[in-house]
Amino acid sequence: MALNKALWTLFTVIFVDMFQLLFVFPLLPALVAGFGGSDSEIASKVAMLAAFGAAAEAIGCSIIGSLSDKYGRRPVMMLATLGGAASAAAFGFSRNFYEAAAARILNGVCGGTMGVAQAYVTDVTTEAERPEAQNKITASFSLGLMAGPAVGGFLYSWGGIEVACLCAGGISFLNLLLIIAFLQETAPSQRGAREVALLPGAQEAATQETARTSRLPCKIWILFLAWTAFAPIMVVFDAFANMYLKDKYFEGDEKHATQFFSSCATAAGAVVFLVSMWLYGPISRALGFNGTLLSGGALAAAGLIGMGTLPSSLGPVPFLISVIMMCFGMQLVMPSIPVLIGRLSPPESVGRAFGLNQSFGNWARVFGPFVFTPLYNAWHPSVWLIAAGLFIVTTAIVLAVSLTDAAEQRAESSQCSAGTLLRHVSIPGEQAFLTKPAEFTRSTSLPSERSQDPQQERIEQTQPEFCRSRSEPPV
Repeated sequence: MALNKALWTLFTVIFVDMFQLLFVFPLLPALVAGFGGSDSEIASKVAMLAAFGAAAEAIGCSIIGSLSDKYGRRPVMMLATLGGAASAAAFGFSRNFYEAAAARILNGVCGGTMGVAQAYVTDVTTEAERPEAQNKITASFSLGLMAGPAVGGFLYSWGGIEVACLCAGGISFLNLLLIIAFLQETAPSQRGAREVALLPGAQEAATQETARTSRLPCKIWILFLAWTAFAPIMVVFDAFANMYLKDKYFEGDEKHATQFFSSCATAAGAVVFLVSMWLYGPISRALGFNGTLLSGGALAAAGLIGMGTLPSSLGPVPFLISVIMMCFGMQLVMPSIPVLIGRLSPPESVGRAFGLNQSFGNWARVFGPFVFTPLYNAWHPSVWLIAAGLFIVTTAIVLAVSLTDAAEQRAESSQCSAGTLLRHVSIPGEQAFLTKPAEFTRSTSLPSERSQDPQQERIEQTQPEFCRSRSEPPV
């Protein structure tokens, strides 16, 4: 798929955004330790700062998404990036817990750019291009996750927390300049794609139509629930894999278990990046959208089951192979949810839909570890088996939504085709064919009739073309 300059700019913005964010997050314990207190107090405050940031992001995602629908993707991304730069710099110079908490909350509220980026991709890509483009957002995201901690750790060791956080803020400011220079506006409300000259009598009807079509359909809320089940899986891996390896494969040797866990995390990041950047496109073209979804769900579930059931006598290497299978399969499934959300969302609510989706996922990441901790304490392998079950359920839900949506699209296409045929043979002397299938909905046909009632014609032109593909903005 050939990507234009705007999309490459967007991918760079997402990479830099995650890159600078991961400068700061690993520095939480060092910053809080500088405030003083016992080890238990420091641990509690670190957990609170992490929770504050995640909760603020969960709340901010839906707000930022809605604002991007109303005021445009570009200005909202600029404002969020500026807020991220300010929060990073303020965090490094915090002198007490309350200042650090305020900086984390600001950073979380401004951290909803992923949903806006997904909405941007939906705006500028076709249905065929969208899965691969959404996957490349994940590649940018994962590359930032891998590179950020290493660079942030180097800057911290070289110049301290203040230098690392100032550099994070400076990088965010460069991101802002990149958005200003290269990112164009794509939101339908700002492009004027929906602007029509309405007569006074038609204004109220058009307002009611906009309110009706901007409601999110039930299928999108079902996809939100699927994303909620999917989101905690990697958090569970981060929280429990190290302890699981130590107890099962390394007989309590924390040092070697941590080293092996680092290898697993590195392999996971590499697989996510490779699949997102280069492998997803060829696989999806060979298997199709639903085939890729089904194959990814089976592969990820098999990997999670292997992580929980493989005997310790085989050593830790099969666990690493299972992690690779899990990540490979997850990356085949994950783009399907934003693709379907973009397809099903009304054009004027795409940003809101992606923001809500990110919000649901963030809340799941906040509460997921609390739900899985007692399960892990009761029986260690249970977290992997339950995660496998959640992934199977997620895949089944997304596949069902995809199949039912495809059936509805075929039915709509048949109706449009039938209407066009009837329109072609309606009145002798008219045009032999129409440039748009949806034009058969006009209530008047002959040029003489249109000239006799120009007001009626203007009102009818404001009505939506119901045979339009849902993946395109109305014209």
